[in-house]
Amino acid sequence: MSVRTKQKTKVLLIDSVEANLDSLEQILSNMNLEIHKVNSGKEALKVLFDQEFSLILLDTQMSDMSGFEIAEEIRKDQKNDLTPIIFLSADEQDKDKITKAFSDGIIDYITKPIKPKSLQSKIKNYLELNKLQEKAHLTSKRKPSILIIDDIDANLKSFEQILRSDDVEITTVNSGIKALEILEDKIFTVILS
Repeated sequence: MSVRTKQKTKVLLIDSVEANLDSLEQILSNMNLEIHKVNSGKEALKVLFDQEFSLILLDTQMSDMSGFEIAEEIRKDQKNDLTPIIFLSADEQDKDKITKAFSDGIIDYITKPIKPKSLQSKIKNYLELNKLQEKAHLTSKRKPSILIIDDIDANLKSFEQILRSDDVEITTVNSGIKALEILEDKIFTVILS
């Protein structure tokens, strides 16, 4: 029997203040995330060049380059160009810039001081949406797939013969429990039961 290990979701925290990074890490510590922390824009871009992340929390007030500049550079890189970015800011003056940043692809803006429960809820929701988008993106790149569920094997064979094509991937199962197990890991274009 094989045991499936659940891979942790990678999140990048970017803030030039080490205490802020530690605080964010503490808030996120019970969420089963693989957390990476960097304290400069240049370091963030270097890490992002080498790795993919599921979410980025980015302070707008960085020491070497602004969070807005970092976000702009992230969007240019194909590896993380669709990665959700949440801006963190204590500066009310950033509001005009943040409005523009929303049109450039950030997904949220959180003011400091951060409310831990609120941040955790938002991150959970964004990561769930991100997983759905990734599955949809993967599904759109491959040929259509059909899951056929029927407890009568003769029906499964008949459906498979009728629908068989080089352009369609067909999966058949003879129980609802097996179908649910398959659906945990795969999205189908059509499900017949």
